Amino acid sequence: MEEERYIARFWDVIENGRQMDESVHDVVDRLTSALISMDAESVLQWGLLFDRYHKLAYKGKIWGAANIMDDGFCSDDGVMDSRAGLISQGREVYHAALRNPDSLAALPKQNDVRFESVNYVAMTTYEDMTGKDYGDALANLWLSPEMEKAIAG
Repeated sequence: MEEERYIARFWDVIENGRQMDESVHDVVDRLTSALISMDAESVLQWGLLFDRYHKLAYKGKIWGAANIMDDGFCSDDGVMDSRAGLISQGREVYHAALRNPDSLAALPKQNDVRFESVNYVAMTTYEDMTGKDYGDALANLWLSPEMEKAIAG
């Protein structure tokens, strides 16, 4: 199934980009390197998947967990960045957290749970590769119902 191939590629890039206890800058550098090796259309597809996974994690209990992990202060911007951090932890951690946000308590404490820069990796890479506006390019793309269903699990 083509949907599963795109999803697997998305998570492969994430898995290859992350290392525990590394700074967000190291993760961004690895993700950017992986995206640069793709064609521009694939970068857009990856970004579209990132955005969808990001939206799926917009849940009150995830926000609550982010608040605890951020020592009691997680604003709306902070939770946006924490969702990027959650995605950056990989497929297993991400899906476990959606099922049970308390599962995040088992992870090693990181100095920074906010991965703001990860939110912009696809946009920056695409614009650097093509010189075109990422938002304009995404406006012409959407996920098929089959892809939406595969993402939602």
